[in-house]
Amino acid sequence: DYISWARVQSSAGWRWSAAEQALSHPLDIGNGRAVELTGRLDRIDRRSDGALTVLDYKARNAEDLKRGLKIAGEDIQLPFYGLLVRNSPLATGQIAAAYVAFDRGREGASGVQSVAPPQPYENLVEDVGSRLQADLRRIADGAPLVTPIWFIYEEGRIWFTPRQHSEWLRHIRHDPRVALSIDETSVPY
Repeated sequence: DYISWARVQSSAGWRWSAAEQALSHPLDIGNGRAVELTGRLDRIDRRSDGALTVLDYKARNAEDLKRGLKIAGEDIQLPFYGLLVRNSPLATGQIAAAYVAFDRGREGASGVQSVAPPQPYENLVEDVGSRLQADLRRIADGAPLVTPIWFIYEEGRIWFTPRQHSEWLRHIRHDPRVALSIDETSVPY
């Protein structure tokens, strides 16, 4: 249960520091351009040595979260938070991150547990930051922005409805050339 998890966290020296912490940081993508990264972190705990850990609450099974974290860089949420934290005034020491899985416990097991990436966290943050920087640079340089969307085919026309502030609509308004690729696999639900 959560109380037991919190006691373990506390006995390891971690103390609650912040919740629902909004952070932003410009990511340099070259040629004098930057993209503002923003996020809201569920919880930040700190130890007396200045180290901090970012905790993200998940109403998911811990084993599913572990499988998602197994391949370095596949799950980018925690490393993305690391990009935000390491460039903020909050970073006064080592940074770590984990999901806090809330799941119905099996008999004799807690339903709440921390699930951290098995790889060194700073390496994940660095790798995800480099990939994100390269992807955003390519988009800023005019590379296609691939975006899956729902559509309707009616009377020989394809109709789609973007959100007013969607990134892909902004790209189409800037350069109306588009390409369509229709995936005809069955609907996943």
